[in-house]
Amino acid sequence: MERSLIFSAIVFVFIGCATGQPKKVAHSEKANPYLRLGTEVDSLPNSSRQLMLYVQKVNLTARYPLVKAIVIDVSSQKIVSEFSYTPGYCKWKSETEIEVFNAPGTVQKEEDISKYITIIKVKPNKTTP
Repeated sequence: MERSLIFSAIVFVFIGCATGQPKKVAHSEKANPYLRLGTEVDSLPNSSRQLMLYVQKVNLTARYPLVKAIVIDVSSQKIVSEFSYTPGYCKWKSETEIEVFNAPGTVQKEEDISKYITIIKVKPNKTTP
């Protein structure tokens, strides 16, 4: 009887430790781009490497493909911007600006593609000393 009680107590301790550990990881404040975008991701740092742009690789054969992207502040590891666009391109235009081309599907030869380009301004997290 005493052995089963001790064995039960040991089992409960192990179960408690085993279930407590993942909760801390799951509630981490650090951003993980792979949880939001999947495992197929391209990463592009800005010129100072303070911000990192993560862009989801998407299957272009999907009927209505949509690309998701996030920007993470490298020092704080927090998401500072999140957006999506139809497959075209997404790149750093300047230190804090991202140029996004939302491809409309088929672009005509004489069509001005600049109307499909959007500039997203990104502000990194400011930390006070």
